[in-house]
Amino acid sequence: MQGMLFNLQDWAVHDGAGIRTAVFLKGCPLRCAWCCNPESQRPQPELRHFGARCTQCFGCVAACPHGAATQEGGGPRFDRAVCDACTGHECVDECCDDALTVVGHLAETADVVADVARDAELYRLSGGGVTVTGGEPFSQAPFLLELLRVFRERGIGADIETCGHARSEDMLAAAELVDTFLFDVKVVDPDEHRRCTGAGNERIQKNLRALARHAPGRVIVRLPLIPGYTDSPANVRAVADLAVELGVEEVDIEPYHAMGVAKYHETGKPEPPTIEPPDAGAFAAAASIFLERGLRCELP
Repeated sequence: MQGMLFNLQDWAVHDGAGIRTAVFLKGCPLRCAWCCNPESQRPQPELRHFGARCTQCFGCVAACPHGAATQEGGGPRFDRAVCDACTGHECVDECCDDALTVVGHLAETADVVADVARDAELYRLSGGGVTVTGGEPFSQAPFLLELLRVFRERGIGADIETCGHARSEDMLAAAELVDTFLFDVKVVDPDEHRRCTGAGNERIQKNLRALARHAPGRVIVRLPLIPGYTDSPANVRAVADLAVELGVEEVDIEPYHAMGVAKYHETGKPEPPTIEPPDAGAFAAAASIFLERGLRCELP
């Protein structure tokens, strides 16, 4: 079986217990205003142009057989609709500056498992394993479940980081194969959730409730703390109350960072809203709400 990956990161230490390998699957049903991996959203490969590396040699313009790369305003410009449908990527081959790359590649289950298994001894010594993330890993549910089954057969512990917007039967099937679900709860109010992410949260909350029943003690709620979107005291209290109601014992606070902003331009997407990272006081205020309710709380 094949899946569409856009990254595989060794020595990941913030995606579950111990030393881990993070496997990033492409495709996501949400469009969060603060997304730091916009290249993960579309399920197909897409062209990425690193402007800082480009020396304006325009080899890409000459190489493109579709006329999708043009010289404009002192630099190359790309017709993204044409580029993202391209399978030849002659422009990437011609670029002498490593300024062009294709984000997303097909990988077979056996190859992914082989890459992950190279660090099996590190996982054993540190209590780590593999974390499948994205994007949203359940957007490629058949491939995800196949990966998880093979990891289980190989004795490699697996976690999943998910936004929860998936088919319930897929999530429950995965519950038989993973150690921990790192489950994002961004906004509890359904109208606010739609404003922030472009989708409702009814399915998300349904899945969280089902997992809390089916895999007690193996769900960690994650709150991305995003100023102006998820950081209001009312939302933090609602996340805390939901966790307590469902018997979830730990809530991790995830910081916003602006390191992904450049990726929007590099992949031809509209610029995201300007968001200032939260300060230490915002983290402390959110943590105090969780701790008051008896929840374990991990700060970044």
